[in-house]
Amino acid sequence: MDNEFPSAVINGEVVQVGKKLGRFRVKRILKNKVFLFSPKGKIVLHLPGDENVK
Repeated sequence: MDNEFPSAVINGEVVQVGKKLGRFRVKRILKNKVFLFSPKGKIVLHLPGDENVK
């Protein structure tokens, strides 16, 4: 992962911070999580390898 310009693949699409996905915007990308925000709330996606996923 490039720490200066992190990216993630969501639904087959490569996204970076600031990219819009439907009503959500990618706010932050960490090694195992992606934070998406919209005016109505937020979603945290846990990516493969995230030991917190149950």
